[in-house]
Parts: sequence; structure tokens; C-alpha cells
Amino acid sequence: TAYEIMPSLVGSEMCIRDRIVAGAKEVGRDPASIDIACMLIVRLTDDPARMMPSLKERMVRLLAERFVGEVLLEHGGFDPSILLPLRAAAESRGEQAAVHFITDAIVEAFYLLGDASVCRQRIVEYREAGVDNPLLLPRLEDYENVVVSLGSRA
Repeated sequence: TAYEIMPSLVGSEMCIRDRIVAGAKEVGRDPASIDIACMLIVRLTDDPARMMPSLKERMVRLLAERFVGEVLLEHGGFDPSILLPLRAAAESRGEQAAVHFITDAIVEAFYLLGDASVCRQRIVEYREAGVDNPLLLPRLEDYENVVVSLGSRA
């Protein structure tokens, strides 16, 4: 069995299935023969709204990077036309000036954000999309809580 790593920052769960299946067929491989591992960035919280501003700032930093922003938005199913004004605002006035370009939906596509039940449901969605091995990446200070809350059910 081949083992492939799919980076987490590719967008939606369906994007994973579509890209892996298409890529496998393109090179003459059976998509079912590929084990897919995907790094899922976890932000376990009972108050997602409180975390949203810092995650939006992080998304500005990611999207401001040339090529990275294009890949993330296009493969994530988001409109890449925000990149030019986002980058201009971030460069001239700082990241905070560009945060308004980042919707909650963008953040939620790239992070497992919420309480344990929300995060577990997102893991299920990734598994249903073909991810065999979800690799959970919490903040270091949240590691134990994520392991206890999600480890036996993820």
C-alpha cells in the first residue's frame, strides 16, 4: 500500500477526495490503494468567536504569501480575487487592516474550530472524504486537552 501525505491547508474535505482520486488515476494508480494522512489544525474551544480574530490574522499572514494564498483559496473553493486587495492592505497598513477580507467560513475551512463535538464531526467529514489518518495538530498548550477530548474518538 502506498502512503501519501496530504497537507491540511488544501481547503475543504471534498477537495481532498477530488485531488487524490484525480491524481491517482492520472498516474495509473488505484485511488483505493493510497492511504491518505491529513494534518488538521485543531483549536478546541467552547468559545470559537473569541478565537476568531486571531485566526483571521493568521489567515491574513498565510494568504499574503504569494502562491500560498492562491493555492489555499483556489483549492479551498474560495474566491481568490480577495488576494490583491488583502495583500495591498496588509502591506500598506498591517495585517489588522486586511482582516475584514477573511470570512468566518474561510477560517472554519482551514481549522477544526469549536468544542469537542464540533471537532469530532469535522474529523468524521475528513474521514468520509477519504482521509484514512487524520493527524491532529493542536497548540502546544492545548495538547493534553485535545488528546483527552478527541484522542479515543478521532
